[in-house]
Amino acid sequence: VVDLGNYIAAKLGVKFDPVIYANQEAYAQSFGNGEWDVVIGVRSALTDEKADRTPDFMVADAMYIAGPGRAFIHASKVDRPGVKVGVSKGGGSDQHLSRSLTAAHVVRIPGGVPNAIEALRAGTVDVWAANPVTLQEIEDGLPGSKVVPGAWTTGRYAAFLPRGRSVAPRDRLAEIIDEAKRTGVVQ
Repeated sequence: VVDLGNYIAAKLGVKFDPVIYANQEAYAQSFGNGEWDVVIGVRSALTDEKADRTPDFMVADAMYIAGPGRAFIHASKVDRPGVKVGVSKGGGSDQHLSRSLTAAHVVRIPGGVPNAIEALRAGTVDVWAANPVTLQEIEDGLPGSKVVPGAWTTGRYAAFLPRGRSVAPRDRLAEIIDEAKRTGVVQ
């Protein structure tokens, strides 16, 4: 994402100034507040409602990681009574799983890898739902944790502009992203 952000800024002739959020909840609250000009991330109900997007440029599976001593043979076996699924409060996993899980209980926790690790270690949650990069950070920081085979969804990534801009900036952004794909910046 940083490489793509740098690439977009260079093509537009502007300084790349990343805006970093402490957690998914803070990120979700940023929409409509003028805190960023372009955001790169996964499509969700939030982005569909509050931003204009480019075509998708990447897909990535969203998966679970089980805490130490907990085992699930596949992601499709997580949605059952008594299972506690941890999500970053207000994030994409929260938005998606709060609507799609029918038996498991969604536990919303302020985001961030340290909070996810602590929730898994303490048994507050049985599994944590996130993207593979976050899951790897959790697995590296929590001995005995294990990524559950299978995905619970596939995220579609795009770039977003604040809602209501003209079509021209969105089209230009889409052209830049297409060029980034052709040149290997996005793989």
